[in-house]
Amino acid sequence: MEIPSPTRIPGKTLFTVKEIAAILKVSPEWVIRHFADRPGVLTFGSEEIVSNKRSKSKRRYRVLRIPRWTLHKFLSEHGGVQ
Repeated sequence: MEIPSPTRIPGKTLFTVKEIAAILKVSPEWVIRHFADRPGVLTFGSEEIVSNKRSKSKRRYRVLRIPRWTLHKFLSEHGGVQ
């Protein structure tokens, strides 16, 4: 499986949730469920539920950045994705 060039941050090679979803051919929600708590994954945003006053909906707002080595480790542990 060829892994494309991810977002570049000095000293780090990080992927977005969308990039991982495209690589693995899964949904972004699947990526969040399977990668959010893995070691090395950077989480930005709120861990608490954020309320939207206009629509009265609630959701967690967070942004994940997944290091290349975390993706490689996941792939070696799982032998790819279903």
